Amino acid sequence: MIWRGPIHWLNTWYGRGVIGKPMTLILNEGGIEAETPINTGFVPWSSITGIRWNERVVIGLSDRLLLWYAPMAALGTPERQAEIIAFIQRHIVDANLAIGRPPVGAKFKEFEKDNE
Repeated sequence: MIWRGPIHWLNTWYGRGVIGKPMTLILNEGGIEAETPINTGFVPWSSITGIRWNERVVIGLSDRLLLWYAPMAALGTPERQAEIIAFIQRHIVDANLAIGRPPVGAKFKEFEKDNE
């Protein structure tokens, strides 16, 4: 038997309140604001080192840690999706350069291109 502790239990319990519920992501000049039925949060652009996407989802990463995700369908038309991805990429690069971290390690690619 593995004892996971109260934090694991709380995350599991609170997570049930988010599944199937609407979530709001607001992209602004400082970062990404998120609002769920149980919590709010903010991720500055400088904390994001890359994004990945495919036709179903876009995800934001800090190295290999998943910070956020959004369904592509929520971003509108394919043209609007491309605009939003370009906006995110530009702000990640600018924020990382501003803190002296060159965006060499930034990963901006579609999932399918990983297999090439």
